[in-house]
Amino acid sequence: MATDNKIILTFDVEEFDMPLEYGHNIQVQEQMELGKKGLDAINEIINLHQVNCTMFTTANFAQQYPADIKAMAAKHEIASHTFYHSFFETKHLAES
Repeated sequence: MATDNKIILTFDVEEFDMPLEYGHNIQVQEQMELGKKGLDAINEIINLHQVNCTMFTTANFAQQYPADIKAMAAKHEIASHTFYHSFFETKHLAES
């Protein structure tokens, strides 16, 4: 009996702010640059293997790298991860 194995992949595409959660300061520009390095690394792998996935991105990150987000949207589903990763207000849902 043949099986059709499938998986669903999702990735967070956002500013790297985890150090803030542990009380360590990291500048916004460095957060963005590290997030972009992660995006580039995962793009290389998923493009090599022709894998489609859902990318959850913050609007804040998308505004920093609009061309990259648009290029991803041609191949992948783009979903909201609110406006900012570290700071949330209900109004951010609509803004993102």
